[in-house]
Amino acid sequence: MVLYKLSTLKKVEYVTPGTAVATLIDTKNVWVKIYVPESILPNIKLDKNVTLKSDFIKNKTIKGKITYISPDAEFTPMNIVTKKDRMKIVYAVKIQILDNLDIVKSGMLFDVNLK
Repeated sequence: MVLYKLSTLKKVEYVTPGTAVATLIDTKNVWVKIYVPESILPNIKLDKNVTLKSDFIKNKTIKGKITYISPDAEFTPMNIVTKKDRMKIVYAVKIQILDNLDIVKSGMLFDVNLK
């Protein structure tokens, strides 16, 4: 665990139950959430290995594994009328980072190769 953020409480302030005083990050359980279109969903399987790249991490490919595929669409346009609109439906996919955990930071953006 790593301390990510401390609250801005002052010494004389009282803390009520449920008030967050710090945010911790589990550095051994790092994951990325991506959204995939319905059209490629049949090619994605649980426990499939994938690779990730980030502009921040130059010349390194990070290994990951698909650990979750949402059973429900995350985004549906208001009016699905045409075939093109139906392609906008996406599903959340969670990818567990398997290596280079020390250089992956919260909020980083990645390109994911699902092939």
